[in-house]
Order: sequence, then C-alpha cells, then structure tokens
Amino acid sequence: MERYEDALRDFDRALELDPESDWKHYDRGLTYKVTGESGNAAADFTQAITLAQSDYKTNPQDWRNTLNLAVYHLAAGHTQDAERLYHEGIQAPENFIREAITDLDDLLRLFPDHSQAQTIRAFLQERLDE
Repeated sequence: MERYEDALRDFDRALELDPESDWKHYDRGLTYKVTGESGNAAADFTQAITLAQSDYKTNPQDWRNTLNLAVYHLAAGHTQDAERLYHEGIQAPENFIREAITDLDDLLRLFPDHSQAQTIRAFLQERLDE
C-alpha cells in the first residue's frame, strides 16, 4: 500500500511494546530501506541480527530463527553470512524452507532486482523440488 510513514509509526510502537523482537526490527529496517533511510535501516538490521544471533548460538537447530537470521543478513548486505546460514538451513524440514521462500518473496516484492535473494530463493526451491 506504500504507506511507509504509517508503517514506521506502527513499527515504532510495536518495538516500544516488544523491543526484543528481531522480526519487528527487520520489518522496520526494510521499511527504512524502501524510504531511502539507509542509516536507520542498517541500525535495525544490525539489531535484528544481534538478537537472532544470540538465539542461534544457543540453538542453531531452531530452523525458524536460523532462516530468519539468514534473511536479516541478506537484507543487510552480508551475502556470505546469509548464504552460509541458508546452506545450514537446507537441513530444515520442508515447512521451514517454505516459510523461508515466502520471506524471500516478500523481500523481492520490495526489491525485485535483489540478485542474491533471487539466487537463494532458487536454491531453496530446488531443495523442495527434489
């Protein structure tokens, strides 16, 4: 709907209520990135990564978290970290891989020319098609 200012206000409020939500930081970061506020986007992606990384160190087999961490790195431009995590996540049950593909589809709706997201999405889809 491209109501980015409204979305940013909503994310600010959501993060006031739940500041430890890595996913909300990621979503707000995407919104900042779309609006050209790269510094704010980078700060939110860094916070999302920090929060998810803590959980990843405790339980790398938490596939939802591992694949979320991968998309956070991808959005932040940390391609090598993202690819490493997606390669780990390929061991996940199919439902987690489907969710990861959906997350990449969402990213690609905002940034359709994101070549790394396109490549990783194809890689995950191949895993499902096997």
